[in-house]
Amino acid sequence: MKKEKDKKQWYQRRVREAVVSTQSTGDGAIFKIQLTPADLGPTKLLIETRDRCNNNPEDFEDYKSTKIEAAKHLEAGNIMGYKGAKMASKLLQELCKKHGIKKPGPPSGGPPK
Repeated sequence: MKKEKDKKQWYQRRVREAVVSTQSTGDGAIFKIQLTPADLGPTKLLIETRDRCNNNPEDFEDYKSTKIEAAKHLEAGNIMGYKGAKMASKLLQELCKKHGIKKPGPPSGGPPK
């Protein structure tokens, strides 16, 4: 039986004219698509997060405000701090517990000033 990591597939393409650029390369953007089986916990988490945010304004506001606050870590180049800080979302905590997903630890040093 394959491990969960082995079931995932990644696709990547450089785009010269991008509407949204999340990862600047100097000459465009890189768009990445990850395909995962629907029965994996992280996949269920993503789908349910999307559905809950689309259908419940309180969940959306919680998720949005937590991600905005967590983005301060990205601005400082601290990806692990970002991942830990976004888990402060009540919605993500609830869904991680529901789907048996281990949450990353708290970010070190708190958000950048």
